[in-house]
Amino acid sequence: MDEIKVTTFKRKGEKIFYAQWRDPVTGKKNRVTTKKSNKRDADRFAAKLESDLIEGRYKHRGRISWSDFRDLYETEVYPELMPKTQKRVDTTFNHVERVIQPKLLVGITEGGIADLKLAWQKKKLSPATIKGYLAHLKSSLNWAKRRKLIATVPYIEMPKKVPTMKGRAIATEEFERMLEKATGVMGNDAAVGWKDLLTGLWWSGLRLSEAMTLSWDRFDDFSVDLTGRRPMFHIAAGADKSGEERLLPMAPEFAQMLFEVPEAHRSGFVFNPRPSKPCIRSGDRMRVDSVSKAVARIGKSAGVKVSETVSGKPVWASAHDLRRAFGFRWSRRQLTMAELMELMRHTDIHTTMSFYVGLNAESTADAAWKAMPSVGADLGASSLKTTKSDTLKESKNP
Repeated sequence: MDEIKVTTFKRKGEKIFYAQWRDPVTGKKNRVTTKKSNKRDADRFAAKLESDLIEGRYKHRGRISWSDFRDLYETEVYPELMPKTQKRVDTTFNHVERVIQPKLLVGITEGGIADLKLAWQKKKLSPATIKGYLAHLKSSLNWAKRRKLIATVPYIEMPKKVPTMKGRAIATEEFERMLEKATGVMGNDAAVGWKDLLTGLWWSGLRLSEAMTLSWDRFDDFSVDLTGRRPMFHIAAGADKSGEERLLPMAPEFAQMLFEVPEAHRSGFVFNPRPSKPCIRSGDRMRVDSVSKAVARIGKSAGVKVSETVSGKPVWASAHDLRRAFGFRWSRRQLTMAELMELMRHTDIHTTMSFYVGLNAESTADAAWKAMPSVGADLGASSLKTTKSDTLKESKNP
């Protein structure tokens, strides 16, 4: 690579000096204003700029290519991100390259982002997924601005409304039907492991990915800790987004389930659902996405419908609906919202409120009617509407 040399000059009739240099890769001449009218001050600016260029600390704002920006972002930012977040950022950047096709970083414009959102909507991605991709793009562009790679960040309008839930909290009777159907769906040999998993999800409120990672003795990841005054979940430093070692509360019913396992068997993964057919590539350890699909097949076999698609196609109970049931049960108990948030392992109190406060409305209404037996516990909305209408008529015609 040729040596980078920054010199100063002043245009005729102007007072401000400029710094200029030739890019050793492209051969193009670049120049920036020093904002200095004194030659000595301008030379000092040029010396620092030359040092920054040689050491790679400076990128000519507005001239950095998209590919150079991506390489820089992956080098400087990725080490601080969790692996899952890195994959989501990669996916976002790949979409940007396919749809917007920017040559320069400044090629990411409001119009290009609008095209990107439209492409996602045509692929029928959920508002929540689109919002997540846009958040990663916005974060990366804000970082670029702080690094003075771009002057401004284009306005990014987030989806106005994200549906709070795709399913619902299933009832105890529905859960029991799923347990009964597990054998028929996964086979007699695998039935025990699947019933253990379903029961564990029901009592623990774990996400499926958490349940499949949970271990008895892998203390460098996500494990159970039965040594303290209360059974807890242990999360090792760097095992989740917080990056910190943490102990989180465990529901008593799930702790009781764990204590029923003989000590001699408390090693390796807590849950070991086996495939219905042996898999040579992965052995008996299934991938999370395969387990998720199997739980949905069990939900379908049990006839547990939790919602419908826009076209009216039924959506069958999933592993996350067992988590919703856990959250609903505990939201009806004597816990503060902050305590429920910690039990659910949410990072934002608004998630806890939006997911479970609404679920409680109908249950609370039932409790209110039962507390007033003289009114009638079975009085429905239609009866109430009729009663109200009759009352208004009487008030108009005394």
